Amino acid sequence: MSEQLTKPNRLLLEKYFEMNDLKQRTKDKYTNYFKKFQQQLRDYKISPPNIHTNINILIQISNEQFELGNLKAEYIKQFFQLLKPLVKEKKQVIETIEIYTKLTNNHYKDKSKNELKNADITYKDLTNLLKRDDVSDIDYVLFYILINYGVRNLDLIIRLQDDNDNENYMYVNEKSVRYVRNNYKTYEQYGTKKISIKNPRFISIIKQYVADGKKYLFGGYDETNMSNYINTRFNHYLNTDKRINEGLVYKIVINHYSCIGDTKKQIALAKSRGHDITTQSYCYE
Repeated sequence: MSEQLTKPNRLLLEKYFEMNDLKQRTKDKYTNYFKKFQQQLRDYKISPPNIHTNINILIQISNEQFELGNLKAEYIKQFFQLLKPLVKEKKQVIETIEIYTKLTNNHYKDKSKNELKNADITYKDLTNLLKRDDVSDIDYVLFYILINYGVRNLDLIIRLQDDNDNENYMYVNEKSVRYVRNNYKTYEQYGTKKISIKNPRFISIIKQYVADGKKYLFGGYDETNMSNYINTRFNHYLNTDKRINEGLVYKIVINHYSCIGDTKKQIALAKSRGHDITTQSYCYE
């Protein structure tokens, strides 16, 4: 989005940045939200297109554009969440957030139900991969992390040789592997996450990779192409034409624990993934 923010809108967003410790990619995302809604004001001939003086107009525009299918509920919700601490019309903003939060939750709940209904793999299919002799070491590590900890693509960019507070990394103790995450989707809300992995095969594999001087666990993959890598590796063993990504794996695992009533495991997986249990119940089950 090439359009630049007007000075009032830029200063408003900078005020938000001053109130919150954010990574650059998050700042870039929020800047694009502001640019999008600044353009919406211009499209509706609102001049000057100042966000903070046109809250009620922005709510009307959002409602209309949502009905037309031009703006998603989640996008609108997130934009008004940014505005909540910045504007005086807090009641109207909060009401808008509540409306679009419900619409977002309903959308993801329906989407999850359809995905699970159409998936031709089960929780048993996934866990059996960790028992099969033909699964390679690197695939075993990938499957183990996804099935047991519900991480996203970005979480899988993992260093093995150096500790870096801005990256995800693993280091080997005598009886465990420590998996530390400093770069994942909700880091700004939940901070550094640490997992102690004590699975013998997993430890043995990571020890060998470290001894071999392997720098990144899944070398050559970034957040964008990690999704294709995951799909390729699962399909290599499961022989399905369905696309398998980290989101589907997580939904299958969570649905399993929901069906058997294992609330403790559901909470643990929500904590590991980096979201609250309410989000999980609406978006993943």
